[in-house]
Amino acid sequence: MAFLWLGCTVLLNAERRTLGTWLASSALLLSGAFFAAHSMVAAGDLWGELHQLAFWWPMSWLPFIALPFLWYLVVSWYAGRLHEPWHRRQAVGLGVIGLAAAIVLTIVSPFPLPLPSAANVALTVAHERAPGSLRALLIYPAFSLACIVLALRILMRPAPSGRFMGEIARRRALPWLVATSLALLIVSAAVGALSAWLVTQVTPDRPITTETLWPIKGFDILLSSLLAVTVILLGRAIVTYEVFTGKVLPRGGLRRHWRNSLILAATIGLLVGGTLGVPIDPVPRLLLVTVMITVLYALHGWRTYAEREQGLARLRLFVGSEHLYERLVGSSSVGSGIDAERQFDALCGEVLGARVAYLVAIGPAAPLVRPLAYPRDAATFAPPLDGLMALLSTDALCVPLAPENSGAAWAVPLWNERGQIGALLLGERADERLYTQEEIEIARAACERIIDRQVTAEMSRRLMDLQRAQLSGTPVLDSHARQLLHDETLPRLHTAMLLLARRSGEAADNASDAAALIAQTHGEISALLRATGGPAAPRVAELGLTRALREALEAELGGAFDSVSWRLDAEAVDAVDQLSATNAEVAFCAAREVIRNAAAHGRNGDMKRPLHLAIELNRKHGLQLAIEDDGVGLEATATDARGSGQGLALHSTLMAVIGGGLTVESAANRFTRVTLILPG
Repeated sequence: MAFLWLGCTVLLNAERRTLGTWLASSALLLSGAFFAAHSMVAAGDLWGELHQLAFWWPMSWLPFIALPFLWYLVVSWYAGRLHEPWHRRQAVGLGVIGLAAAIVLTIVSPFPLPLPSAANVALTVAHERAPGSLRALLIYPAFSLACIVLALRILMRPAPSGRFMGEIARRRALPWLVATSLALLIVSAAVGALSAWLVTQVTPDRPITTETLWPIKGFDILLSSLLAVTVILLGRAIVTYEVFTGKVLPRGGLRRHWRNSLILAATIGLLVGGTLGVPIDPVPRLLLVTVMITVLYALHGWRTYAEREQGLARLRLFVGSEHLYERLVGSSSVGSGIDAERQFDALCGEVLGARVAYLVAIGPAAPLVRPLAYPRDAATFAPPLDGLMALLSTDALCVPLAPENSGAAWAVPLWNERGQIGALLLGERADERLYTQEEIEIARAACERIIDRQVTAEMSRRLMDLQRAQLSGTPVLDSHARQLLHDETLPRLHTAMLLLARRSGEAADNASDAAALIAQTHGEISALLRATGGPAAPRVAELGLTRALREALEAELGGAFDSVSWRLDAEAVDAVDQLSATNAEVAFCAAREVIRNAAAHGRNGDMKRPLHLAIELNRKHGLQLAIEDDGVGLEATATDARGSGQGLALHSTLMAVIGGGLTVESAANRFTRVTLILPG
């Protein structure tokens, strides 16, 4: 039952049914066929029919002879050696020897038969056909030992794997495959010992008796037990590492079903084998087996529903309500990431069982998402992703990493409809097992949802904060303007008018005082206008983004920089001109804010310091507008009271709203580069 289950599982669950898959499934199914024929031979004493034993005896020997050779072929294919000329010639030679052994053994060998009388008859016939033919029994042990030893040698020297994560799967499965080969080696040695014993102890003058039959039965029990160990070892490699199915990662359900199938096979085997020696009618035996299968199936259904409930309980934390509205209107802590940290801890600790994990956002979402680490007392920064992004693709479920990357051994790419949004970096499991395919898919979906919700929450928080600041600032600004105009500006204008109206000898002094008052009033009105907003933006929809940006730079900040260089890709300019009016307006306002910040803070108060500006528009990694200055950098201006940072926060949020992004890079006294990722 176990061999048949594994054979069907490999064949039905294979990613692609290649030659190796068919060889592996054929070997497993043939092993099941051997035990079926072996059971018929072992039960022959219940019938007493020699002609039936004569049919089932070769049927049990043929699979047994073919299995070592099939194991050699399967191992050669799995290790990537079957396509090499030397190994092909070696396989052909072993196949010829195995065929010869099968022909010789099925014709002249009568052993082991359960009935002494039948065995003696067959023994006499064999000696009459070919005197000394019992020595042919030694052919099979030599052939089997050669196949297993060569398979072990190939396992220890595999060819480089061309499959994704093939080397990791081989390394993890190697101990189980070597243990399987060693078990088969012991089987071959036991068969050789049995054959040598038969050749030396059984002759026509010393026929098989009841006492002689017991060692043969003991060897038969030993071989069956060794093959049972073999199927358990091989099954562990198949269901845990998917060694013959071609899957990238194992599936958790496959291991559970394998365990259930072993329980079913052991229970049915013990029940049927135990009742064969009891003189009862076959009908009660059949009913007993039926009841046992029904009970086991009910237990299987119960465990399936229990595991389903456990899985739903684990995922309930990720699908529950976030109460975003209450948090938005009740406080400004929506972007604190408390819920995200709790969900990430539950995912890594309860679902994945990881030792260490990192969740980092990439691209437009990066400025809006705070990196997460598990456990929380681990490094607060994620490992560097330089060079990793080239390895991640939509077809890759996960990518292996070097273990020195802060303990991360796997990288899971995260995507949404706009492209790549982040990566989940996982360390090894606490129980040293591989992550299953279901676990990686659940982790990917959960982390993509965590990033999306963090982006949405942070954008909402920023917009709400800015709206609150505007609502609270507008009345104050209006009141200040009214007070300034009423208490300061109008009286001064009135005084200036009176001074100019006098026509006395003090006309020159009056004119001078009036000019001073008018100049002071002009300065206050200008400051008030600057506080209420800058000049109107050029017509971006009519001029285009790049031309409007040129005009704004020349009109507002023409003398703020020593030089301005433009590097515009023609294809990128055409793409920018195709932006919608809303998207172009948002991008223009964000770019103008970046240029204003560079002009205001690039020199950090040192007006003698040279300051240059470079603006580049390209499509190297999507449509990007990069604005770079060679000023003092963000660190030197971080404590500058003149900049609150609300401008970049607002435009970063608005860029995310239209499907773009804003990233900032800076090095002290070297450069500050702000990159606008434009939609389209």
